[in-house]
Amino acid sequence: LYQADLFAALDWLARQMAAQFGLQVALEAEAVIQPVNAPLKQLLFRAVQELLFNIVKHAGVICARVALSYADGKCVITVSDQGKGFDPDLLESSHVKAGLGLVSLRERTRSIGGSLSIESAPGKGSRFVITVPFAIADSESPKGTEPMINRQSSAPDNLNESAAAAGIRVLFADDHMVMRQGLIQLIAGQPEIQVVGEAANGKQAIELARHLNPDVVVMDVSMPEMDGIEATRRIKAEFPCMRVIGLSMFEEDHISRRMHQAGAETFITKTASSAELLKAIYGMENHSRKN
Repeated sequence: LYQADLFAALDWLARQMAAQFGLQVALEAEAVIQPVNAPLKQLLFRAVQELLFNIVKHAGVICARVALSYADGKCVITVSDQGKGFDPDLLESSHVKAGLGLVSLRERTRSIGGSLSIESAPGKGSRFVITVPFAIADSESPKGTEPMINRQSSAPDNLNESAAAAGIRVLFADDHMVMRQGLIQLIAGQPEIQVVGEAANGKQAIELARHLNPDVVVMDVSMPEMDGIEATRRIKAEFPCMRVIGLSMFEEDHISRRMHQAGAETFITKTASSAELLKAIYGMENHSRKN
């Protein structure tokens, strides 16, 4: 994103969407790629990422199109699909959670003198057009361009409570710091994910689960003081709706079976792809490896 031009960054994003979610993105651009400064490039990258992720979740298709063009001192990006479509008027309803991201995106583009137009109807697919001016100062940071992952310290006093309002709240529990940090980096920048804490053993995982109330706990099986199986059992007894994803270096049936008996939703080996972990966190179909 920072070392390449906008087209190259979007090309990388298209390949990531295919690898992680099976969404095939056709990327088109004018022959001449105009340079875009860092704040604007970050805003546009995040906007396209959010729109493509919405297609994955809601459109019911495996193909999408992204077109990049320039006109009259403005950059125009069109993201479209031939999926289920929706009624854009629903975005004005505060009761529609799925529309909150689009409303936020529209406000972010307006804040820098741009616009987001939406064309859609049930059964007719969707077309989103982002138009933003080039004349945005390098020092200006458009609203909402900060990384979507806002990882908090595992210390409860450092919790950013505003993170509760956005995304899937994830707690990581693993006694190996390098492994824990590596897993967190694997999901860094993904839409709708907030890493709210880190635990080094099962007891810490339980304490942080009580204090942070995450949606998902990614739980290592082998940890000191209290292992992940017992920690999972206690967390699920206290918080039945809290999802637990079991992790282990070993793909053994008895380990998987014990984690599921303790209440884990799914079990993944640490050698699995980041896509498999992401799908488990998002709760997408066909990610579970139950035995």
